[in-house]
Amino acid sequence: LVEAVETGAERIDRLMATSFRLTSWAGVAVAVAGTALAVPLCQLAFGEAFARSGATFAIAIWAVPVALLSAHARFVLIAAGEQRFELAANAGGAAVAVAGGAAAVAAAGSEGAGFALVVGAAATWTIAHRYASSRVTPLPMLRPLLRPLATAAVVLAACSVFMEPGWARGLAAVVGFAVLAPLVEPALAREALALRGHDPA
Repeated sequence: LVEAVETGAERIDRLMATSFRLTSWAGVAVAVAGTALAVPLCQLAFGEAFARSGATFAIAIWAVPVALLSAHARFVLIAAGEQRFELAANAGGAAVAVAGGAAAVAAAGSEGAGFALVVGAAATWTIAHRYASSRVTPLPMLRPLLRPLATAAVVLAACSVFMEPGWARGLAAVVGFAVLAPLVEPALAREALALRGHDPA
């Protein structure tokens, strides 16, 4: 990434576009798995009495793709020597999470806490994206997320309609997303290989 920043805007734009697409799919895949398997995972880890915590986990897990995607802007800032702005983005996101969390927990309990975690991560991403785009180079943000999010919505909705909650439904959602991903985004495998070779197409 440092090499790309030093090489120029064209190289970093190619690197970011490829990495963002791949990370969008990977991050949403983690969130799909966490959402679909939230209840059985919580029961397995903590016992039957904690089945209700699955709802909180299913919300909070979406902070994972948001954090992975925000890392692009944050790491670009670091690579460009703009660490103070990366710190500002993290501080802003933390402030949003804490302030929003107090209100969300009061209104919705633990589910509110999960929501506040996601909103805080999104705030960090938004602030870092603004700084990186203005001080280093314009970065992608929401557009590469549309296909993985749409795929996730279809898979989770279909599994919820046709299957009862549990391991089978969760695993079906994971497998369904994995099968659909390369069909919806045929360039994924090629881009992964290109990124691994540090020459994203």
